Amino acid sequence: EVLGATPIPVQAGGLSWKKRPFLRFPPDFVLKPLPVDDRGYRELAFYEKVNLACDRYNASGDVDKEADLLRRYSAFMPSYYGLLGDLSNRLLGASNYLLLRDTTATFTRPCVIDIKMGRQTYEPGVSAEKIEYEKKKYPEQATFGFRITGANIYDPYSGEAGEDGYVRFGKHFGRDLKSRSALCSAIRRLFSRSVDPSLPP
Repeated sequence: EVLGATPIPVQAGGLSWKKRPFLRFPPDFVLKPLPVDDRGYRELAFYEKVNLACDRYNASGDVDKEADLLRRYSAFMPSYYGLLGDLSNRLLGASNYLLLRDTTATFTRPCVIDIKMGRQTYEPGVSAEKIEYEKKKYPEQATFGFRITGANIYDPYSGEAGEDGYVRFGKHFGRDLKSRSALCSAIRRLFSRSVDPSLPP
């Protein structure tokens, strides 16, 4: 555990019992848990590589194509400040987190959508069984290039809202979107609000 850190109430994805939650760390940081297998090392390396690409670009202005792509991609990422946790044995463990900027910190009631990007959702070198398992989750991802894995939308006038005013959409909401029209309708729903019934028509 990290002293002073608390679970993020609006986390929309990665909520299975096997996964550690994202943590909010004052004043405006997020602690993102890293998997303790190869995926964690790849994710850490990616963030470090993006930072390095940005530093090199700022220093010289002369970078290769990959570094330029990473620098441009960084505009859509939260700022990364390093790795926290026990590093004594040089192995990732349950105490390790990425320290990121909390992009929701300035919002009173943030709305969050978790989207898994890409047509392929399995890591390099996995077994054929793992590949088949991942493909069966949402076959349409190979066509659409992404899937919605969860969302928390503040919509207090919706009949589906909880006591806190949020409507929560789980992973099966996204997996049930089998057609392009259904996906477009879902996106419109996530980006719209119910009308206050006390207002005149």
